[in-house]
Amino acid sequence: MLLPCFRGVFAAAAVSIVCLTALFPHGSLASPKVLIIRGGPGTGGVNSPNDNQLSDIFNTTGNSDWVDFRLLLESQGYTVEQMIEGGVISTTDCTLEHGTPLDLAGMDLGQYDIIVFGSNNARYDQGGAAHIDAVEDYVLHGGAALFISDANWGRSWDDAPSSEQPFLDRFGLIMNQDRGTYAVSLAQGDFVAPAHPILAGVSAFDGEGVSPIRFSHTPPGMKTSRLVTARGGTRDNDGSCGTSNGQGTNRATDASDCALVVVEAGLGRVAGHFDRNTFFSTGGAGTELGNFDNTPLAINLFSWLCDAGSDSYASYAAALTGPDGFLDDGDGDALQNGMEYALGIDGNDGTGENGAAGLPTVTIAGSGGAARLQFDFAMAAPPRGDLTLRVEAGGDLGSWTVIAEKIGPAGWTGPAAVAEGAVTDGRRAISVEDIVTTLTASRRFARLVVEWTIAD
Repeated sequence: MLLPCFRGVFAAAAVSIVCLTALFPHGSLASPKVLIIRGGPGTGGVNSPNDNQLSDIFNTTGNSDWVDFRLLLESQGYTVEQMIEGGVISTTDCTLEHGTPLDLAGMDLGQYDIIVFGSNNARYDQGGAAHIDAVEDYVLHGGAALFISDANWGRSWDDAPSSEQPFLDRFGLIMNQDRGTYAVSLAQGDFVAPAHPILAGVSAFDGEGVSPIRFSHTPPGMKTSRLVTARGGTRDNDGSCGTSNGQGTNRATDASDCALVVVEAGLGRVAGHFDRNTFFSTGGAGTELGNFDNTPLAINLFSWLCDAGSDSYASYAAALTGPDGFLDDGDGDALQNGMEYALGIDGNDGTGENGAAGLPTVTIAGSGGAARLQFDFAMAAPPRGDLTLRVEAGGDLGSWTVIAEKIGPAGWTGPAAVAEGAVTDGRRAISVEDIVTTLTASRRFARLVVEWTIAD
């Protein structure tokens, strides 16, 4: 069913913008996949080298494993994989005691619904930003990542947090070093956002040797939510291996230090949790999954992460102050919410570029026999994963041909030449040239069609 959103006349050509809704399931019916990254051989144990500290998901030796954690996730329908980084680079040079990176830039990260940066301690920013770029791109296009740190996930106090920091820089977060043992709870006032779905049915959870995540800033186009604040003291990740084995500066926590923080970035989601021990097997050091509400927290956390990219219009709609249906006009500017969502327009502001001025325009490009219709617009960047955009053209308003199509984050296809410009304020400039010239067609019309894939 075609539902007209807007129709206007521009110069000698007409543009018709149409929203098309379709009840197609989004995503795969297969079990969601979780990848857990583990530190490499010889890299565990901050004061006493011991790889049993690396929280393996299969090996129960010691009291720091994540075997029960894996079993819990599998009981919830997840397929869980583990990848182990390469071995320690040097046992004599404290700057090289960390492991060797996985080739994240060369992997198909998109096969995973969630990537857990667990006991990783390799430096992923040495030699360039390719690995960091790959993870950021994965998240922006609908992936999810969980970051946790611990001193015993490295040979030096700074190994684990320094491994994660280049990734967290992209999302405005800072990983602190290991310090403190405590529980956080609703009763104590630690829950900043108790209504968040991750905290449903959770009244308290704990950690032992915790590494709070500090909120630094919210990058453009992202949304950061501090869910639970940290308590007591923490340790900044500002030490050097020549001083106290990399220990950083002690200080008191403040409102920016979090036991749990989440970021919605593009179509994806990121979470930072303050301790590995929360998810230890029965009999784990300091605490375990069975303590407090650690188990429901884990279930909720992964459920929320797994929803990344599955129904991203719902996230957009949740921020609207007016009617929030896809076909509603929430801000009264005669543009339907679904079209504003596709174009990256603020659905709560109907003025300027967030209103009619933000719509596509049509001009005549070229001259003489080479002149043709040029269709220009700006779309949300990164592109919406649950939308298909089509530019259609025709000689009348009854017959249309698709000349360019973009499905979710995939590239443009079709016979028309498409030029992608710079991103400004979360919108990317797009220019599409018609496939026929004005010399061969005296009348020519173009329109943008938006199709929404509704999640199951």
